[in-house]
Amino acid sequence: PLPTSESALPPRAMGREERMSSTGFVPASACWLAYLLAALVVALCFALPLPLDPWRVGLVAICASTCAIYAVSFVYSNTSVYDPAWCLLPIFVAVGWMATAAAAPSARGWYALALLLVWYARYAIWWPWEGWTVGIHTEDWRYIEMADKVGGPGALYWLLSLTSLHITPSLLVFLASGRCKRSGRRAQLVQRHWEPWTPWRCVSPWVP
Repeated sequence: PLPTSESALPPRAMGREERMSSTGFVPASACWLAYLLAALVVALCFALPLPLDPWRVGLVAICASTCAIYAVSFVYSNTSVYDPAWCLLPIFVAVGWMATAAAAPSARGWYALALLLVWYARYAIWWPWEGWTVGIHTEDWRYIEMADKVGGPGALYWLLSLTSLHITPSLLVFLASGRCKRSGRRAQLVQRHWEPWTPWRCVSPWVP
């Protein structure tokens, strides 16, 4: 039988996972496809000549890549496909900024990217996602609670899944990491001048 309570989960599982009537099984191949598509969408957003400054290109990229992940979530009827996006999408966007910048990334820029990678490594080690290996057949209990509140996993739930469970958290992590690139005022991933190293620089990539 599948685990349905927190006590039944193995140590360090990713929160409390449950099933609802519509929860579908997402094979590992589909989970990988979701994030390969997300990375491809980010790359296309930065490759296309969009009439936007780099910060806004990053915003478009993270929203568009989130929609790609949502498409897989919807097809397989499992919102938890989105779970690793909190940590992966900021990395994709940061790489896009660095790859398309007018100047070569500075040491400080590489440091900021390294912090994002460490953040993801912490997540992957302490909350390993089964989607990468065996697929997922459960969902976060909060998604199920939301479905119950709106009358089940129907059209309204999937609209809320897009806006509240996909787009909103992507915007939150973008706003948190978006200081890595503040076009026109302060470029964190690409510096055009040398700034001496000080202890303050250890935390300043995200400080205005």
